[in-house]
Amino acid sequence: MKKITLILIAIFCININSQAAECRRDTVLSYSFEPVRLAKKVFQRQIFTYNSDNKQTEELKQAWDTATKLWINASKTNISYNANKDQTELLTQNWNTTTNTWVNFSRINNSFDANKNKTLDERQNWNAATNAWVNTLKSTGTFNANNERTELLSLSWSVVDNAWVNVQKSVWSFNSSGIRTGIMVYLWKTATSEWGTHARHTLTIGMHNFIIRSIHENWNASANAWVFATDYYYTYDSFKNTTDVLGYLWNSPTNEWLNHYKYKSIINTYNNKTEELYQFWNGSDWRNNSKNTFEYSSSNFLIASESLSSWNDIEKYFRTHTRQEIVCKMINLNVNKIAKNNGIELYPNPSNGSFAIKSQTNIEEVTVYNTFGAMVFTAKPTENIVQLNLESKGIHFIVIKTNGQVFNEKVIVQ
Repeated sequence: MKKITLILIAIFCININSQAAECRRDTVLSYSFEPVRLAKKVFQRQIFTYNSDNKQTEELKQAWDTATKLWINASKTNISYNANKDQTELLTQNWNTTTNTWVNFSRINNSFDANKNKTLDERQNWNAATNAWVNTLKSTGTFNANNERTELLSLSWSVVDNAWVNVQKSVWSFNSSGIRTGIMVYLWKTATSEWGTHARHTLTIGMHNFIIRSIHENWNASANAWVFATDYYYTYDSFKNTTDVLGYLWNSPTNEWLNHYKYKSIINTYNNKTEELYQFWNGSDWRNNSKNTFEYSSSNFLIASESLSSWNDIEKYFRTHTRQEIVCKMINLNVNKIAKNNGIELYPNPSNGSFAIKSQTNIEEVTVYNTFGAMVFTAKPTENIVQLNLESKGIHFIVIKTNGQVFNEKVIVQ
């Protein structure tokens, strides 16, 4: 029987230099398939470059020239970071085959607050005639004390006014527990220089603060009333993965919800998504729209994926079929972040069975599951540092509850 011990330890006992392994994506090869015959042909590759912090600094895209049997440059994106390792600029350039030089194409400039929340996203395109950058789109974000976005303002650049012009504003609402429950969307009315109500999303929150229903409504100014648009229901597995989504469209003439959209994913025993299928209702039955499959190495790192679309309902096959194969390199990371900005660290991973869990707030509950989804251990510590020891080799799933939120992570005992 599996022996698991939970030991609460002082912060000075934690070795914060423990390392976690990760398979860093270095090259991705893209293939297309000929319909029916399924003959695989390479058409593109992406090569990624990283800095000493393992932050991606460049993505180079090249196209395969079947005539010369050579890789030809297509585009590249260079990424810059600030001192806090925030992604501040993405510069995309296209390859000019005539001059054999890189030519500016687009640029994204980002700004962040002290909590690493993105407060500005400004986009520009390169004007070759004037040899200058031209503003196109901009969005600004506002966040609350819990680092939750409360407002997103979207603007576009007016060439006539030579200024930014309001386009759309989204405002998020929260319940007393700080959980997001809705979004109001407003459109800018140029004639009256004011915001006009456009749409709203109402979210129903279930167990573990997960969204289980989302209703979208549009504002009918003439009738001065809200009109239903879509209604989505979400289902999760025991590891909080989204397994099913069912969507409906509102039919105003008959005042009823009609089938519209269906999503289903398959999760294997290692908590990896292996397949997802998107379908739409054609009036009498569900018709395939697209499908994605995912393949993993023996160490559970993603190594390939396939995308299928353009379903042929007569011959029952997807007309468009592409594949991506990932060449990655094993690297070590200092800690394993469970989720962005949630203040929880779990390390090292993989390990010989000893894992440290560190949280900015007290850890309320730790639960361990095996690969069959059965709970094998649970405890309710009252400290913000936990040492967990697992003796059985293989994959385990750890669910951590802190500050009213639930996070989960896959760990490997070697």
